[in-house]
Amino acid sequence: MMDISSDEEEENMVNCITMQQLQAFGKDFIQKRVSVQCTVKRLEEKSTWYYANCAKCKIEVFREAGRYKCTNCKRTIPHPDKRFRVSTICTDKTGSIGIIFPDSQVRRIIQKTVFDIQAEYNEEPLEEPFPDILRQLHHKDYIVTLLLSEENIINGSTVYEATEVDNAIEKTADFSPGNQILDKVTPNMLEDTP
Repeated sequence: MMDISSDEEEENMVNCITMQQLQAFGKDFIQKRVSVQCTVKRLEEKSTWYYANCAKCKIEVFREAGRYKCTNCKRTIPHPDKRFRVSTICTDKTGSIGIIFPDSQVRRIIQKTVFDIQAEYNEEPLEEPFPDILRQLHHKDYIVTLLLSEENIINGSTVYEATEVDNAIEKTADFSPGNQILDKVTPNMLEDTP
């Protein structure tokens, strides 16, 4: 994870924009943060809603021959940590994108960890169902801060990683995307877009 000072973080942040405006950013916006106000229209319940990670180095681990192995630490993990990774389809009045809600934000919203949810099962199911508690994210309005990646800007991916997820009402009652775009976002900067 990148360590960004508050000055650099502020410099790398663009105020709330619409999803249509999000598609127009050029190379200068790789690794910049933008916010969108959106509604969660769909939860991807067939996607895995959590992942296993190495408690030591924090990277995702996978099962090999029935055991979790960390390719970074080169060790077997008997009981890996588990983190949320909830795939959503979010919309505003201008379009739709996929947004991955991260562990820290899902935990903050639902006040539970993956282990808390798994502990509620009487016995270990063969296939873990999508938890009902995660459905409370559905049809809610949020202001979501996205970190724009090279995959988004150069390759046109419309699946974004969220860094922050806030209830829209908590942020502002009279929000209007498009009115809050920084002066930096001008047609000149957008000419780089393929």
